[in-house]
Amino acid sequence: MRIVFLSFTYWPPDFGGELLLSIERFQTLAESGHSVVALTRHLEDGGPGPRNGGINIMRCPVAGRGTVARTAYLAWSVKTLLRLPFQVLHLGTMPGRRKPLAALEACLYGRIARAKGARAISVFSLAEDDMAVWRMGGKDSLVKPIYYRNIDHIVAVSPQLFRAVSQWRPAKSVLITNGVRDDLFTPLSADERRALRERFGIPQDGVVFITIGSAGYRKGYDLLAQAFARLAGTHHKWFLWLVGPMSRAEGCATNEQKIAEMMAPLRQFEAQVRSFGRINDRNEIRRLLGASDVFVFPTRREGIGVAPMEAMAVGLPVVVSRIPGVTDVASVDQETGLLVPVGDAEALAQAMERLGTDTGLRSAFGTKGRQRINEGFSWRGHIAQWERLYSKGAG
Repeated sequence: MRIVFLSFTYWPPDFGGELLLSIERFQTLAESGHSVVALTRHLEDGGPGPRNGGINIMRCPVAGRGTVARTAYLAWSVKTLLRLPFQVLHLGTMPGRRKPLAALEACLYGRIARAKGARAISVFSLAEDDMAVWRMGGKDSLVKPIYYRNIDHIVAVSPQLFRAVSQWRPAKSVLITNGVRDDLFTPLSADERRALRERFGIPQDGVVFITIGSAGYRKGYDLLAQAFARLAGTHHKWFLWLVGPMSRAEGCATNEQKIAEMMAPLRQFEAQVRSFGRINDRNEIRRLLGASDVFVFPTRREGIGVAPMEAMAVGLPVVVSRIPGVTDVASVDQETGLLVPVGDAEALAQAMERLGTDTGLRSAFGTKGRQRINEGFSWRGHIAQWERLYSKGAG
């Protein structure tokens, strides 16, 4: 198949977001023999070369992020699409900054795909805000119909998101849950795990809680700080590892002052807390997970949490916010870990203490979690679902 991935933003991908997952998926598809072309902006500060994991990257000749660069990208991408042969157009981020403009652009790109006998696909990967999964009031009731007018398939990554979008456009809605790179995220050997823990000064009987995600309110960093602060004073060999952007320079959407305020409860326990910042090396993330004991994910809003699923693939028990149809898709309460109410720091602390003090429970949950990922959320199965969708009607 000939697939075009049209996305103004391609590199660097968001930390653990839909863009990173898309890039890894397209790399796998390219390795399987499919032709994948990415149409993206020109970066002034580098980025991957003309090929990235088998993906043919075509960049707009005009560099920058401003209005001129965005307008140039729109004109260039339309011209390029008209001459490129393709069967599937997968839409990523639009050049337009505002929703109405982005909607018109998506409508135009979809129209080009239809004119060429191809299909346009878009992914719905995150609840739109803390109160609504799919909002249709106000401007959205005008913008969304335009955006999705020429989209053939709207892919939802969790049952909750699928239910929302399928009520609006049932004929276009497709459910493909996120998959896990279980070819990459595997348990460490005992020797490698021991060496890593020694490197970071973790005692033999120490317990490491780890979270992965961009620091901020949405990911529940304030809750995690409160919960661990309640435990650290009485459990001196318990540690907290924070992996993910902690500053605007690293790609964090939350400003440093707000992050400092959220992290304030941890100041007196600095010796037990380690921040690794943004790590782009996926194997290094796997190593940090493998050296840990419990994965904690007190998120307030998700599409479907990939980070806890990757932790499960490595063999960790998880403590995750209970968001029906999202975080419980892979994580099963009392089986692969513990689900806690959203926004409840006390319940979070209790769940962490329960797992932190019970080695056998951690082992049982971790084993079951890895089994669940391998059986229901494998990368191979995920790619097969996408291949079936892409090949529909392909000549």
